[in-house]
Amino acid sequence: MQKYKFILPLPSLLAIKPKEGIRIVLFLILLFTLTQKSLAQTTRVTGKVVDAFTREPLPFVNIIFKGTTVGVTTDVEGLYTISTTLKVDSMYFSYIGYARVAKGIKMGVTQQLNVPMTQGFELQTVVVNLLPILSISSNTSVCAGQSINLTANGASTYTWTNPNSQLTTISVSPTVTTIYTVNGTSLMGCVGLPVSNTITVLPIPIITVTAPNTAVTYYVNNTYNITWTSAYLSSSFVVLDYSIN
Repeated sequence: MQKYKFILPLPSLLAIKPKEGIRIVLFLILLFTLTQKSLAQTTRVTGKVVDAFTREPLPFVNIIFKGTTVGVTTDVEGLYTISTTLKVDSMYFSYIGYARVAKGIKMGVTQQLNVPMTQGFELQTVVVNLLPILSISSNTSVCAGQSINLTANGASTYTWTNPNSQLTTISVSPTVTTIYTVNGTSLMGCVGLPVSNTITVLPIPIITVTAPNTAVTYYVNNTYNITWTSAYLSSSFVVLDYSIN
């Protein structure tokens, strides 16, 4: 506690009239009382806020007396000074990315309070990878009894259904019109949306003709172009050599 002395020269005291002396004494008592009361109610805190791990100062930390609107922020060196005449017993320290700290204080005195703060969470970068866009390269039809290749595109690995396979290219020989489906996974592990391809099976043509013993061209069902190259007749069958274009 600080002590104050009021000194008046002795001649001045002797020259004071009794009524004036009483007034002066009352004034000094009142002044002393107000001064002591003011000093007793002022709570003043100074200190520094640092990172608990690196010990680096933390600038712009929010500091506030609990239950009040009295607050300050630390400067670029992490230093702060805060005071109030309100009745307070604790204060809060908050900073983005750090856990909030609550500290108790003594009311009505000047004190120093250095505060280490611990990171409450770590900021992480999340990379969003695109899904693979799949496609199938192949013809859309095949003649009955023949095979056709289907090749998947757009991913790193593939899974076919009907038939079950994990090859990039599959060879199939459908007997009827069939739907083939494939799904794929990218290098980053992202699974795309499955795609399908329908293969139509074309029937083998059934040919019924009567041919002379010369080379001639016939059209069957207006679809296939048949060119006869030779023919001869036996007593029970016809022997034919022909090509289909």
